[in-house]
Amino acid sequence: NNNNNNKSNINSHPVGRSRSQLPTPKAKKYDRQLRLWGDHGQQAIEQARVLLIGANAVGTETLKNMVLPGVGSFTIMDHRRVTEEDCGSNFFVELARIGEPRAKVCAELLRELNEDVIGDFLEDRLDVLLQRDPGFFTGFSLVIASGVRHSDLLVLSDLLYDRDVPLIVCQQHGMLATCQLVAREHFVWEAHPDNPLPDLRLENPLPEFVAFCDAQDLSAMDSQRHSHTPWLVILYKFLSKWRQANAGKFPSNYAERQAVRQLIRSGERGESDLHGDEENWRQAQSAVTTALLPSKLPSNVNELFKLADQFWLRRQQLSDSSAPSEDRQAAVPPSNWLLLCRTLAEFYRQRGCLPLCGTLPDMVSDSDRYVALLNIYRRAADADLVEFSRLLRVVCLDIGLSADSVPASQIALFCKNARHLRLVKTASYRELSRPLPQTVARCLEETAEAGPSPFWWYLLFHACDRFHTEFGRFPGDTDDVNFLADAGQLKLKCQQLAQDWLASLATTSAAGPTSAPEDLLHELCRFGRAEVHSVAAWMGGVLSQEGIKLITGQFVPETRTMLYDAVSQTFLPVF
Repeated sequence: NNNNNNKSNINSHPVGRSRSQLPTPKAKKYDRQLRLWGDHGQQAIEQARVLLIGANAVGTETLKNMVLPGVGSFTIMDHRRVTEEDCGSNFFVELARIGEPRAKVCAELLRELNEDVIGDFLEDRLDVLLQRDPGFFTGFSLVIASGVRHSDLLVLSDLLYDRDVPLIVCQQHGMLATCQLVAREHFVWEAHPDNPLPDLRLENPLPEFVAFCDAQDLSAMDSQRHSHTPWLVILYKFLSKWRQANAGKFPSNYAERQAVRQLIRSGERGESDLHGDEENWRQAQSAVTTALLPSKLPSNVNELFKLADQFWLRRQQLSDSSAPSEDRQAAVPPSNWLLLCRTLAEFYRQRGCLPLCGTLPDMVSDSDRYVALLNIYRRAADADLVEFSRLLRVVCLDIGLSADSVPASQIALFCKNARHLRLVKTASYRELSRPLPQTVARCLEETAEAGPSPFWWYLLFHACDRFHTEFGRFPGDTDDVNFLADAGQLKLKCQQLAQDWLASLATTSAAGPTSAPEDLLHELCRFGRAEVHSVAAWMGGVLSQEGIKLITGQFVPETRTMLYDAVSQTFLPVF
């Protein structure tokens, strides 16, 4: 079909494929996800080591969704035994195994889902192992803590935060659940934006591309060839005509882009008796909006340049002979992404642009001209990659590193996605669990005006932790039929917690009520820390998705504290 030729369908055509190119059993097994995150993403998943602390319903549902795509290995840590309550909410325990170690039972059943995955378990208490062997926790790619006590989380998160090990925290109370990512630094190599702008360099076009377009005589083409000319060629030719009439300037506003669009419309022949209307010309008119934007450095990349400059300045200061010896020793080699960002900044300073990605959007075209255009952009991208690699070798040698410190595949991936790179950072869990007084005051004011919000549930979740610290159980988690009596104690804890969070403000009179609404207090007591499987399954999908983002370095993870309310079917940020 000549109406929609692109790189994907050209390269994937089955005709002429040799036996050595046929998909392997593993490629067939993971076919759908390979299309999503590629071979390199799958390799990262298969090399990952995941630790789950808390084999409750949310934890096992999360791990299930990471075992199925082939995570390298997992370890479940839980000192509890299987109970009858577990059997009502956790699909990875069995009635026949009540009383057995919950970590062991869940690990055995999860291993059955994928024979490629290695599974292990520990029956140690978290607080005990944190004291006995803290280094155990830093050997994992990702740690997931589900239903862990707040006091233990503070110690665990401090340890992991200092060692750059990402942590995902989840708490569930009945029909409600919260999740929070804690990551000191996480580099996103492939953001996969929903609507990326094409990287076509029309402001300063490639010489080979200009020569190709100049060889296309639109007026001399028959209807077939005219209606299958790539819109990129059409757009360039009429852009050139507009620039010639406007002293060579590039369209910089809506009115000027509209003028280019009108020129393109004037060149369209309309419907042809043989070949129908000219969709490619309409594509050229539509592309004016996105392809003719003035080039500028994306803000996310500019932030990376600043971070790299700060790191190099700090390193230079530490390497100074006048600095104390222990400080000079602290000038450790930078991570690969910092080396690459430093090089990218130098590339941009010299070229005034980022490396070309070398891909083209879909378009109506005949195969020969689409392939010719694609090869032009690929050759230019390859040339940028060669120059970038040369600059990287200089950067590495300048700080005493090997010239091949960064793998070639990582360099190519970095250059291809240069416009969408970003660094994700969060505060430590200790800071996140104690929000800024100004934020608390604002949330209380908004709640007073608009009614209960996710913030109230978040505040109550932390009040439940205080309740548990004092009474050894959660509100409502009792055989007493008058469990709502716990609501009074929970209300007191909520007030105390809100006042603690607001303590540094000069006045709290305008902050709104610090006591949670009665219906929320009663609702939380009715939950009694129960685990509802439908909520756990939904949260398991969310948490595993975020975990895979962290492992692969693809897609941008959610950094806000989120609350899922299964009653209202909402998933909203707390702050």
